[in-house]
Amino acid sequence: MENSIGELRSRLQKPAAIILWFLAALLCTKAFVINPELYAGKSAVPAATTDYVWSFVGLCLTGLFYLTFTVRRYRPKAGELLLGLLFGVANYFGTTLFAYDSWAFLGTTVSWPQAAFKCLGQGFTMIAALTLITGTLSDGVLRRKGHIPFLPPQLRRLRTLYGAHTVGTTMVVLLLCWLPYLIAYFPGTPNYDIAQMMEQFFGLAPMTTWHGVFLTWLLGGLVTIGRALGSDNIGAALFTLLQVLVLASVCGFNQRALKQLGLRPLWQLFALAFFAITPFFGFYAEMICKDTLYSALLLLFTLQTLHVVRERNGLTPKALLFYGLSGLFCFLLRNNGLYVVAPVALCVILFGLKGKERLKVGAALGSAIAVALFFTHVVIPGAGITDTTASGLYSVCFQQTARVARDHYDELTPEERTAIDEILDLEQIRYIYEPWISDPVKYTFRQFGQGVETEKAALANYRKLWLEQLQKYPQTYLEAFMAGNNGYYAFTPMYEGMTYSQQAGARIVLYPYTFEGEGQFQPVQLEALDPLRRLLSSWAQRWRTFPMLAMLYVIPFYTWQLIGGGLALCHQKRWRELIVYLPALLSFGVCLLSPANDYFRYYLPIVMSTPLLLTLSSAPDPRS
Repeated sequence: MENSIGELRSRLQKPAAIILWFLAALLCTKAFVINPELYAGKSAVPAATTDYVWSFVGLCLTGLFYLTFTVRRYRPKAGELLLGLLFGVANYFGTTLFAYDSWAFLGTTVSWPQAAFKCLGQGFTMIAALTLITGTLSDGVLRRKGHIPFLPPQLRRLRTLYGAHTVGTTMVVLLLCWLPYLIAYFPGTPNYDIAQMMEQFFGLAPMTTWHGVFLTWLLGGLVTIGRALGSDNIGAALFTLLQVLVLASVCGFNQRALKQLGLRPLWQLFALAFFAITPFFGFYAEMICKDTLYSALLLLFTLQTLHVVRERNGLTPKALLFYGLSGLFCFLLRNNGLYVVAPVALCVILFGLKGKERLKVGAALGSAIAVALFFTHVVIPGAGITDTTASGLYSVCFQQTARVARDHYDELTPEERTAIDEILDLEQIRYIYEPWISDPVKYTFRQFGQGVETEKAALANYRKLWLEQLQKYPQTYLEAFMAGNNGYYAFTPMYEGMTYSQQAGARIVLYPYTFEGEGQFQPVQLEALDPLRRLLSSWAQRWRTFPMLAMLYVIPFYTWQLIGGGLALCHQKRWRELIVYLPALLSFGVCLLSPANDYFRYYLPIVMSTPLLLTLSSAPDPRS
């Protein structure tokens, strides 16, 4: 009798759990709905509550809850609870700000209890997702032994070759997969920043530090060689070749690290396919911009940090040289590389190493920092280049002032208007302010290009005004801040930049951006390849129509996976290895303070490091 009762109870538990989680999923799905009648965002109007898409979302959440809490029997810990609730608040206020442009609806159209319900519903969903991620990674599911099933004999030889020569095989596979992009867009597609950099390099505009000087000289030198050989196309092709070889080789090193960490062969194949097939990697391989090389070098720096932290003893001179050079080039290729590499170097030296190894790594990274500082403070001023970096850190502040001017113009005192107008064009910024990008407002900075001392003096006076208005308009300041970065952590609707100012999403440059005039950098793509370019562009757009694959374009999808990966390391008490997450974490901080919201090319370094970091969180503890 007892056995019969137990069997009956077991049979009833699963249907009861499914019903329970289905009801919970309905409530959580309701929490994500955006009122389309109030919508004022820049994307398509979101689906109403009655739309069938929410039924699909509800079924997905039912599966998530059932898998996490009933099948896997995972239980959330303090980290999942706190960060899940943080997501609920951040996602609700981020998405509603994007949708309605302000939080004025709170307490009127939407009551505070309704807002609390939305936050809790969204938070519970993320608690389940984080619990599943941390539990899966902590269980080592990604590293259990196994082989790729149903592998044909021809591919088995390739598997053997991959095992013996992982880096080289990966490079060949990636280059073959990226080849259609390299052919179609030959010699590469420069974006607006590159056009500006070449204008400065060839003396058609004053040289400044607004863009990385080292990269400007590197590209300019290659273009000069190209012109000596006959055309700008040759110079562009040389840079594209350098870029794609660096990117492919670093991806090869990354793939080798995944294998060494014990990642299952099938997941290694998925990681390789991620870099090889996902359209944006093909586009970034051929696109001439500041981000591809920097992202590749930062991934290399992350790989070296992983090696140093896990293999603390016996670091070879070659490994130390690689580590120092990868850090140095991250400094040189982007102005914000300093804010990523320097803190990582400090943490590695203080917490990641002991004894002589600390001295060796400190010497390697210290030398890199010293060279970078010498380049910044000696070489650049010696070349007569104007330092314009002082105002670069004020993107968020300028946006907050512009939003105050837009929303509270009639409340400003004459003194405040004068103080603002001494720094920014008050009459312009109240109209040209765009929540998701600061460039329109930044370009009205009156002291721009007058030298670092002039800029700093003006900004010192501005800081007093900024602090005073922070006390008067705290909600407006918070709205401006979140409106400028919510796409990096909140699942706002997908939208693309319709103009230069409205830059957002995975915005890919499809045609070379060039300035008119003699001496300008003007590479030309072959007209005969227009059909192939249209085909690849269409392929990239169609990718977003596939329900699961489309998530690879969604920035918060990576953000919260990495948060789960970091929590998994914390649960395993592998505190030292959290240092490996620092380059991605600091890059995320740079994105929050960057001039553009939801901008994929700014976020690219984090995307590239995601497979490595998740694999690390599932790898065996090196202490065991």
